Amino acid sequence: MPGPAAKPRAMRLIEGNAARRPLPPEVNFGKGLPSKPEHPDELDADGNWLWDQIIDQAKDAGLLKPINAAAMEHVCQTFSRWRQAVRLRQAEGIMSENSQGQVIAPWVKVEESAGREFRAWCKEFGLTPAAEAGLKGPEEDDAAGNPFA
Repeated sequence: MPGPAAKPRAMRLIEGNAARRPLPPEVNFGKGLPSKPEHPDELDADGNWLWDQIIDQAKDAGLLKPINAAAMEHVCQTFSRWRQAVRLRQAEGIMSENSQGQVIAPWVKVEESAGREFRAWCKEFGLTPAAEAGLKGPEEDDAAGNPFA
């Protein structure tokens, strides 16, 4: 089994490098897209909010590529579905009534599955501190970063 998730580089710099292992290099993803892409038409208010949050930060980091647009839209749709299920749970409660009596409400299961899917997408895009530590930038020539090479 793998051990705990790696700490982000910045956190290791703050806390000190107790293990004395080499720190991962700073990630440089290049330029990315020159401008911020428009919101997809299919996103609701929650999806648009997350789109703005992710796109602004990804643009600053140079992570935006046209190929990521559909996956990023899926992240926002998943977040929106999770938010809608949370609102239903808060308004209606955890239990509901059906022909079998009291059962766990269907929106609770939607909330749980959307939450799991959203966490997986966050890990895929490096949107959590632990996942950010695993991001790899483009391979650089050793001679470019080493003045003694």
